[in-house]
Amino acid sequence: MDCKETLVHLQDLLDGELENSLEVKVLEHINNCWHCDEIKQNETKLKELIKEKLPYSKSTPSSVAYVIKNIMSVIQLP
Repeated sequence: MDCKETLVHLQDLLDGELENSLEVKVLEHINNCWHCDEIKQNETKLKELIKEKLPYSKSTPSSVAYVIKNIMSVIQLP
């Protein structure tokens, strides 16, 4: 598994939504790649900050969705 494929599955990994065999492959790559490990750490911190700062809601307000889209557009993939 390469960086590009790993990062495609990163959000599902962080959400606990990967099937076991794919999770093992993604984690194996992350454990051996400093770049993907750093991205995983940053994404984990971002998710924690969002949970901490935003109250839970079943629907995401459009303003929050807009901010998240802007953040994601800045993140550079290898």
